[in-house]
Amino acid sequence: MSAPLPPTAAAPREVPWTKGPWFLEGNWDAEKDEALGGWISCFPPAGVALFELIPVTGKDEHIIANAKLLAAAPQMAEALRAHHAWSYAEDKFLGTFDMRTVLCSYAQHLTARALAAADGSADPGDFSGPPRLVVWPTCEIQREDAEAAQALVEAVLDHQRAALLSAGAGR
Repeated sequence: MSAPLPPTAAAPREVPWTKGPWFLEGNWDAEKDEALGGWISCFPPAGVALFELIPVTGKDEHIIANAKLLAAAPQMAEALRAHHAWSYAEDKFLGTFDMRTVLCSYAQHLTARALAAADGSADPGDFSGPPRLVVWPTCEIQREDAEAAQALVEAVLDHQRAALLSAGAGR
């Protein structure tokens, strides 16, 4: 039996770090005749440096890979949050099977995007949730968009926070 999730239009929870996306700026091209290095910035505001990256040692390809990995941190954190929401929803049988399928698909998509940012592979593009056949009142195939999927992530994480608070209050 599944536990209901209250409908939510909750805005994404604020995180303590600077929101992404983050961008590498400076020289990260091993083919240039200048030293590798630069900074990671965020937009908006345009060009605000978050921190400077000064390679100390290592082969050029490792230095560049490490810089890409650091710049992908916000996307990796977002993917971790989505995976956590999905596994929590599965563990507690929250919502419907279709809802948990959307959470799973969204978490996988965010993970693929984070890995693409970190390793330079092809970006999977925009999220298009798993198809769902709706047969009443008309027959159509529907898909969730990224905004609806993110709202599910936030609803599940809100549910978990409330459960943890009530468990702590009962001690």
